[in-house]
Amino acid sequence: AQVEPANICNLKCPLCLTASLNKSRPPALLAYDTFLRLIDECGDWLLHLIFWNWGEPFLNPDLFRMIALARARGIVVHTSTNGNVALDDAAAEALVDSGLGSLVVAVDGATQKTYERYRQGGRLDVVLANIEKIVRIRNRKGLSSPILNMRFVVMKHNESEIPLARELAAKLGVDYFSLKTVDMPPK
Repeated sequence: AQVEPANICNLKCPLCLTASLNKSRPPALLAYDTFLRLIDECGDWLLHLIFWNWGEPFLNPDLFRMIALARARGIVVHTSTNGNVALDDAAAEALVDSGLGSLVVAVDGATQKTYERYRQGGRLDVVLANIEKIVRIRNRKGLSSPILNMRFVVMKHNESEIPLARELAAKLGVDYFSLKTVDMPPK
């Protein structure tokens, strides 16, 4: 199943439907009780939960609790983030302890200037600090998850920074560094 924990975002990326002027869906966060009902009704048949769509999942204050609920039912959970919701050590530990299977973190530049050209309103230092905390806590606990994928969406303005971003990913200790092209929504 694919479930959207939040259909809102804290950034204004130019190609994202969430940031567009199209407001056909009212801004909302998935309520814990609604998610609990979904898991109660479908949890015995769910194997894999993709826990994102267009919004920023980390804006939902119940995200880690929802992941833990799904994991308790044996459901493998994957999510993705722009990384711009600052995590303190306690939040990073709650994320690691939730049982999340994998986390994709969007890092589309190795310098703030390049990064913010697409991730408008984003702060690269916050993203990198979040990654560092998650890796540190995961390693301290001797865990192998969440698997961290630092994803670089390649565009003309940032392609020259791919080697720097790859070095940054290695320095941070993420599990994967992946390249992706821009997804253009259908008209």
